[in-house]
Amino acid sequence: MVQTRQMAKLAAKAPRDRLSKLPNEILTQALSYLSIEEIAKAKEISRRFSNVITSIDTMLFRPHAQMAAQKLIDASSRIMQTDGKPRTFYQQLAIFFSHRGIQAKRQLRKRDLNVFVRQWQKSHDPLPDQADSRWYIYLFAENLLDIHVHFQGTADERESYEHLVITSNFDDLAGHAEDAKIHLPWTTKQPYTDKNQSVRSLFKLIRDKGLVDPETGAVPKVVRDSTDSGAHLPRYPLTQLGYKLVDEEFKGMRDGKRRRQAGCCSQQRLQMVLGGSDELLPTLPWTRHFAYCVSDSKTYRAFLAERKAIGKGVETSWLFRARLVERMFLY
Repeated sequence: MVQTRQMAKLAAKAPRDRLSKLPNEILTQALSYLSIEEIAKAKEISRRFSNVITSIDTMLFRPHAQMAAQKLIDASSRIMQTDGKPRTFYQQLAIFFSHRGIQAKRQLRKRDLNVFVRQWQKSHDPLPDQADSRWYIYLFAENLLDIHVHFQGTADERESYEHLVITSNFDDLAGHAEDAKIHLPWTTKQPYTDKNQSVRSLFKLIRDKGLVDPETGAVPKVVRDSTDSGAHLPRYPLTQLGYKLVDEEFKGMRDGKRRRQAGCCSQQRLQMVLGGSDELLPTLPWTRHFAYCVSDSKTYRAFLAERKAIGKGVETSWLFRARLVERMFLY
């Protein structure tokens, strides 16, 4: 009993915050292993923690920002086919739609297919030996999507997936494959299909497993959407999408959709907020149908506030840059 009381007295005299007694060098090293959010919360522990973290903002948060930027570059290079990895047409299409989603409305699906085909044609050779090669590639891509939706989607999704191209051939994939070989003979060769994979086996693969991302195993889902709601657009875009809408087309749109269509800043402005050349983000492709986005309103509002502060000559903290880049993705 006596020992217990003595131990209690010693514990009461002992400092509660032993970490604050550490030298700055050791404290900085310890904090560097935490996540951005954990370090930000650590600022609230004590005044010393707050002062130390504020004084070494660059040392703590710059590595986090650079790692997040590199992850974004790696992810976007797969979508935009700039990482140099040889992939078949089917594989790259699966990567694109597993990231972007398959829109139920034909108008929206057509937009995304055009974006994909343009990117494919920019980075691949040879192309089909036809005058209008883009249209033939587009037709092949839409056929693959139709098979995916028919066998992987629900009845409601199939119903909303307007204008199926091959509705009469789903029960005869072998016959459909022969038709493709006759009318689109280049689909049997690389880089459209693997040298060990026939068009027929490709159709069966999509029937059984869907358009599977070869690296992550992700299977894209059909998204039921409406052109009126604008839900197919990024909710919090950080750069312009560039859909070339005129003022007349903006009339009647809801404010949220109008804002998402127009975007809120240019890519150059985003680089300025992130510290100019310190943060290297992937360049948006010439099609301009991509945008940097964040998924939550809190980060979006913080970005807008920071953008105003930059205009007044306030320097962006590395804590903010790291938080922004970590929440950023390419749509």
